[in-house]
Amino acid sequence: MLNTLVEFKNTVVKKFGPVLGYAILVVGGLAVLSVLGFLLKSLIKLAIALAIGAILVFGAIKLYEILGSKNTA
Repeated sequence: MLNTLVEFKNTVVKKFGPVLGYAILVVGGLAVLSVLGFLLKSLIKLAIALAIGAILVFGAIKLYEILGSKNTA
């Protein structure tokens, strides 16, 4: 994998020159990191929302069981 990254870097630098090539690599790297950060934050928010939803559903089921058992007794 490291060889692939080095080959990619060398290809970009050779195609665009040293100044523009490294600038493209830096900007591309920052763009990829920002997209990954956005996805990670979105997944964390989704996990929190699903956990809260599961807690609410579990609580509603338990409340229904408690209220149902009092009515039959």
